[in-house]
Amino acid sequence: MLGVSGQLEATRDPDDPERKLIQPRGPPDRCGELRIVSMGFLAGEDEAVMWRGLMLNRALQHFLEEVAWGDVDYLIVDMPPGTGDIQMGLAGCCPAPRCSS
Repeated sequence: MLGVSGQLEATRDPDDPERKLIQPRGPPDRCGELRIVSMGFLAGEDEAVMWRGLMLNRALQHFLEEVAWGDVDYLIVDMPPGTGDIQMGLAGCCPAPRCSS
């Protein structure tokens, strides 16, 4: 839909050289600062990713914690319909935003 394809790459974290961070990809025309990480980048074009439960929760955790997102104003997570396990995992791993007074 956005014309982004290819494989994910990881580079060393400048703050912690022992750690690698996944580099998000962007659309070819670089419209704004859209950064994308997708399960589709982990599989071939004609391959299905048939993970369930804990494996999907762990993948989501990697995407949230081990991607060099930089400063973001919004984080949009697009998930396919399912049992709700991933949605519950996402809700449980992220603290609610605080409102400033």
